[in-house]
Amino acid sequence: MVAVRERAGDTAGRVAEAGIHRIVLPMPFRLDPVNVWVIRDDPVVLVDTGPAHPSALDALEAGLRGLGLRLGDLGLVLLTHPHIDHFGLAAAIVRRTGVGVACLGEGAAIAEGWAAWSEAADRWLSERFLRHGVPRDVVDAALRPGWVHRDWAEPVRVDRRLRPGETLSLRDRELRVEHLPGHSPWDTVFVDEESRLALGGDVLLASTPPNALLTMPDPGRPDRPGPLGVYRRSLERLRTFGLAGLLPGHGPVVGDHRALVEKRLAAQRERAAAIEALLEGRAATAHEIAREFWGATAAAWTYATISEVVGHLDLLVAESRVTCEDDGRVLRFTRRRTGGPAT
Repeated sequence: MVAVRERAGDTAGRVAEAGIHRIVLPMPFRLDPVNVWVIRDDPVVLVDTGPAHPSALDALEAGLRGLGLRLGDLGLVLLTHPHIDHFGLAAAIVRRTGVGVACLGEGAAIAEGWAAWSEAADRWLSERFLRHGVPRDVVDAALRPGWVHRDWAEPVRVDRRLRPGETLSLRDRELRVEHLPGHSPWDTVFVDEESRLALGGDVLLASTPPNALLTMPDPGRPDRPGPLGVYRRSLERLRTFGLAGLLPGHGPVVGDHRALVEKRLAAQRERAAAIEALLEGRAATAHEIAREFWGATAAAWTYATISEVVGHLDLLVAESRVTCEDDGRVLRFTRRRTGGPAT
C-alpha cells in the first residue's frame, strides 16, 4: 500500500506522495478550468476527463506527457458525475485507447444516452423555468447555449456500474465509492483509504459553492427531492469522513473539509433567512427573488440562480416558514404568518 507521511499543513505533499496528480484543463465556455486527476497505479486511473473540445484534449495529453505518460497508458477512466465538463471527453479517449469507463450506476444511463437525455432535460427545464416566473424570452436565451454545450460531450459506453459503498481495488490502494448527491443526483466521491484523500468532483469546492442544480427526474418518478435538501444531507455525511484532503473538480485542494462544510451550511442558512425576509408581506416568484439578489445577472445565469433560489424555497416550505401558491401558471411564495391577531 502507499506509504504517506503525516505532515501538518502539507496537503500538496501528501497528494504527490500518494501518487495522485492534477491536470488542469481549459473550458470552452464561462466556467472555471476543470481538474482531472491521474492516479499512478496499476491500472493508471484518470478521474474525470474534461469537455469534448480540442483544447481540453491537447491540455490532457500535455499534462500526461509531463508525468511521463501517454493516453494509451490509461487503464481506467472514473467519472464523478455526468456533467459535460467532467465526462465530455470520455468517448474520444475510449476511441483512441479502448480504455474502460466506470461510474455510479445511476449516472451510467445519462453518460450512455447523453444526446437524448440532454434534449429531454432542456424541455423539462424550460417548463420548470416558466413555472417559476421566468419570461419566455429569458428561458429561450438561457437554454440556447445548451444547444452548443451539448456538443461538448458525447455518449460513452460505461463498462462498470459502481454501487455506493463498494471498493475499487488497484495494485497499491483501494478506492471506496461514496454517493453524495446534491450538486447533481449522481455525485460520486472516491476515497483513497490509505492516504485518506478523496477525489470529490463538484461535491465541495474551495473556490465557490457548487449549485444544487435542478435536474430532470428519472422516468417513472414524479420528481426528485429538493436538490438543496439532498445536498445538505450529503455535506453532513461528508463532514463525518476522516479525510486528510479533498481533491476537487475545480480550484485548489481542500485541506480542512469539515471547516469548509460548516461554512457552506452556514451560508445556506443565511441565504434561506434572507429569502424568507424578502417575502415578508408579499408574494413572489423564484425569478423575481433571483432578480432581487442578482439583478441582470439572474437572466444571464438563469439555471444557476433559479436552482439556487428554488433550493432555498424548498427548504423554507419544508420547514413551514414559507407557503407556495399555484395559480395554474406560475408558482408564488409567501412568508408564512405566525401567531394570530392580538386580543
